[in-house]
Amino acid sequence: MAPNHNYQPIIVSNDDLPTARKRRAIYLRPFLLFWLHALIAETIFLAVGVFIMSGTQDLFYKVMWTLVFCPLGMAGAMGGLINCFIVDHYYGKKAAHFTAILTLLVLSTCNYLCYNLDKHFGWFGATDHPMWFHWRYPMIWTVGPNSHVPGKENINTMNHMLSIWGKIDAWLGWVSIGANLCLVILSHLSHPSQDVAELRIAEPLKALVLMSPWISFRHDWPSMTTNEHKDIDAREVTERWSQDYLNGVSTNHYAEAVEAPETWWVGALVKQTLVLAGSDEVLLDSITTWVQRFSKSNPDTTLVIGQNECHIAPLIWPLFHDHHETQQALALKSWLCERLRA
Repeated sequence: MAPNHNYQPIIVSNDDLPTARKRRAIYLRPFLLFWLHALIAETIFLAVGVFIMSGTQDLFYKVMWTLVFCPLGMAGAMGGLINCFIVDHYYGKKAAHFTAILTLLVLSTCNYLCYNLDKHFGWFGATDHPMWFHWRYPMIWTVGPNSHVPGKENINTMNHMLSIWGKIDAWLGWVSIGANLCLVILSHLSHPSQDVAELRIAEPLKALVLMSPWISFRHDWPSMTTNEHKDIDAREVTERWSQDYLNGVSTNHYAEAVEAPETWWVGALVKQTLVLAGSDEVLLDSITTWVQRFSKSNPDTTLVIGQNECHIAPLIWPLFHDHHETQQALALKSWLCERLRA
C-alpha cells in the first residue's frame, strides 16, 4: 500500500516562481543583514585586538573567530529567530521593537560567552586588558551585574516589552545562569531594588520554567563533591564565572536565590513553576534546597530530576552526538502541554 503523504505544494506552476523568489528574499534578508553588520563590527574588533590588545600572535585564530565564525553564527542565530518569531507575524514599529529586543538578548549572551572564552584561550587579551575588551563588547555589562541587582538590562527589557504589549500572560524561563536571571526578575517584582527601574505587571507571571538554575556560588554543597566527575561544570570554571558575574559586588538574595529565606518568596508573583535538574549535576543540592523553601509558599511548584543526567543535559548531550530523549526534556514537553491547555 502506497504511503499517504500529506503536504501542501508551494510552487505548482511557473506563474508561482516570482512570488516564491520574493518570499525567499524576505527570509534571507535577516541572515544577510546580520552577517554584514556582524562582519563590519568584527573587523573593527579585530583591529582593536591586533593593534591595541594582544598584537599579531595567534592571528589565524583571531581572523577565523572574528571574520568567519562570529558573523556566520550571529547571522544564523538572528536570522533564524527573526524568521521564526517576527517575519509574517509582526510588521512596522512592532517588528522593529521585537527585533531590537532579540538583538539585545542574543548580543549580550554572545558577548558574555566570548569574554569568558577569551579568558580561557587568551587570543584577544581579555585577561590582561579587560577594559579594552569591555569597550569592544560594551553590552557584556547587561548580563552580569553592575549594581546590587544582577540582570539590570533584563528588567529594563521586560519593562519595554510590557510597554509595547500591555497586559500579557507572561511565561518566563531560561537555563543555568539565565534561570538565575529569571529569579532576579521574580525577586525584583516582590522586593523592588533602588538600583533598578521598578517593574510592574498587571497580574502574576503565568509560569516560570527553570532548567538547572545556577543559584548558588558556594562550593561546599555535598553534590559538588559527589558529582564532581559526572558533570560538565568544573569547580575552577564556576569559581571564575561566579566572580565575573558578581563583578566585585557582594552577593545578595538577588544574585544567589538559595540564600534567600523562605519568607522572601511569600507572595511571589508567579502562578506555577517547573524546575528541572539532573541527578549528576554539581548544582543539585542547591537546586533542591531552593525548591523546598520556595514551594512552602508556592505550592504549584514541580521539581523533576533526570536520573543520570548532567547540567542542562537536553542541550549538552546532543553536542556529544547523544540524541536520545532526556527525562528533563520529556518532563518539560509534558508539563508545557498540560499547562498550555489549561
